[in-house]
Amino acid sequence: MTEQSVRPAFMEVHLASPQGLALQGTVTDRFGPDITRAASLARRMFMLRSPWAPALRFMGAETTAEDIGDGVPPVVYSLSGSGERLEDAFVACVGEGIDRLAQIARPDDVHCVGTLAELAPRVPPALAMAVSDDLADQGLPQTTELAWMRGRRLGAAGERTDDVLVPADWTVRRAAVEQRLRPRSELSVGVAAGPSFEWAATRAVLELIERDAASLWWIGGRPGRSLPLDGAAMREAVRLLEFLRQQTQARVSWLLDITTDLEIPVIAALSCNRRGRQLAYGLAARLTLEEAARAAILELCQTELAIQLAELKRAEAGQDSLAASELAHLERDAAIDAGQCDLLHPRGPSTTQDRTAGDEPFQVLAQAMSVSGIETILIDMTRPRFGIPVVRAIAPALQLLPSSNVTERLKRACDDYGGGDRYTGGLALIG
Repeated sequence: MTEQSVRPAFMEVHLASPQGLALQGTVTDRFGPDITRAASLARRMFMLRSPWAPALRFMGAETTAEDIGDGVPPVVYSLSGSGERLEDAFVACVGEGIDRLAQIARPDDVHCVGTLAELAPRVPPALAMAVSDDLADQGLPQTTELAWMRGRRLGAAGERTDDVLVPADWTVRRAAVEQRLRPRSELSVGVAAGPSFEWAATRAVLELIERDAASLWWIGGRPGRSLPLDGAAMREAVRLLEFLRQQTQARVSWLLDITTDLEIPVIAALSCNRRGRQLAYGLAARLTLEEAARAAILELCQTELAIQLAELKRAEAGQDSLAASELAHLERDAAIDAGQCDLLHPRGPSTTQDRTAGDEPFQVLAQAMSVSGIETILIDMTRPRFGIPVVRAIAPALQLLPSSNVTERLKRACDDYGGGDRYTGGLALIG
């Protein structure tokens, strides 16, 4: 199959069909009945097969329309999930739907309304500084009344701490007439659903760490490092890619260790075509390099699928039909030659160590954030509709991506490494 004729295979999934019921039975056996029942959030589900990774199991879905209120059109979320097995893709897809729908504001979300000065004793210092800065940046007086939700600090050992306050505008999707502060990034960043509060909180914080590392690399110009060939991460990467690619030869793939001073493993999985174009990426932070490499490769293959769909959409409906994220994929294709872009290649070997050491992952992560001095707040966003834990994490010192805010961490990276624009031409990594 030539690059021009690549077309992902599509199949609608009917959960009431014999095949759909069998899939749900397998999911229930492995993950329990709650996630299976939560599949009712989707008005349609489908599978896609990537010509570049034929063994990847990918599921997509669209949620039923959800009303935000106050004349705002109902929102419909597009969801996705992938894995080596179909039930893993199903759970990832439905889990994404649970955390997206949890972000829609509910009447009892707001704990209180007041100015930053009035409530300052209950607002963590780093968060208070970020709120004050954003009020100034938006031309709003410091006396602006804000809606606040309850959260709690991530303690040094993961212990439960006293309640603190966080801006509702940074936490849930609210009607425009109610908003005062602009969200610092997409509201989907730093939220996760999972089997327990600790599991969801761990994944939410890891996503913030992932985006921070990606920002320091792509925007700051901080170089990645190569993984050792004889390490567990590289062994898993070779095994997984060999399985997913199924001997297809369309892509060249490699890994970068972009772990930061936080010392939580972060991997960027990259691929391009044989001409060095069609750059695709996958990002993941986990507590071991092996887990991070695996998750990044699965996301990489999803991005490759998104590139194929964007090219197909442009060919059939024209450039004007593309969403910003789709356009970003095609702009990278046109502007970046992977063979000539030094930022995409390692500078020296990795020195990253795994962080699990036999302890509970949540406690390991909490300790790492505490040692690094990164103030982190967790907000319980579990909704009665599903009963599956959902947690948002906020860490004002970490650089979000995408975001128009520039943290001190990113400023330092740009100063230390010269910025990534000289390699990327200022193209966004995540549209």
